Amino acid sequence: MIKYSLLLALFGIVAANICTDGTGTWSFAIAEGVTDFAYGGAKLNNSNNCFEGCLATGTAVQNFKVAMSGIGPNTTVQERKLGSKAERFAKMMKIRDDDDDPNADSCIDPVLRDDIKNALNKVTDHSCKGIVKALLFNLNRPGWAVNCVDFDAVSIDGIVQDMNFCAYIGVVAQDVFDIRLGKIDIS
Repeated sequence: MIKYSLLLALFGIVAANICTDGTGTWSFAIAEGVTDFAYGGAKLNNSNNCFEGCLATGTAVQNFKVAMSGIGPNTTVQERKLGSKAERFAKMMKIRDDDDDPNADSCIDPVLRDDIKNALNKVTDHSCKGIVKALLFNLNRPGWAVNCVDFDAVSIDGIVQDMNFCAYIGVVAQDVFDIRLGKIDIS
């Protein structure tokens, strides 16, 4: 409980300070127990695309301004909590066994989900760096941020159901990765 309270306090401080300007739609994520991370695609800058990770402290914070397409059932930011790696893996397998797409709610573009799934099947370097590299190589999405975080503990994030955003939990070689993609709003 104390760990969760500290994470929420840290989340509040970080969300207030990392790269939001009060305009547009911002997607965020903060993870604890981080063992690997990588980012690519759109360049990092404090105006619309921020990522801070530290393996020494086991934390990663990402925040980007999504260029909303307006196509989606709910384009307001929804907060969700992702549990430990074991919990996420078990949930993914259960949903997959029920023939449901476990990423359909947080990545509403079915073509993008299929493209990500196909790209992940081609990953040879089973790390976040390898995943980001494979996604950038296989997806033709100029102006998009592509982030990957591997964490053991917990993550809290904000997602939007829009065609220009995707939060995808990917399984590569029996490991679970939190992958986030979004078209960056540069206005």
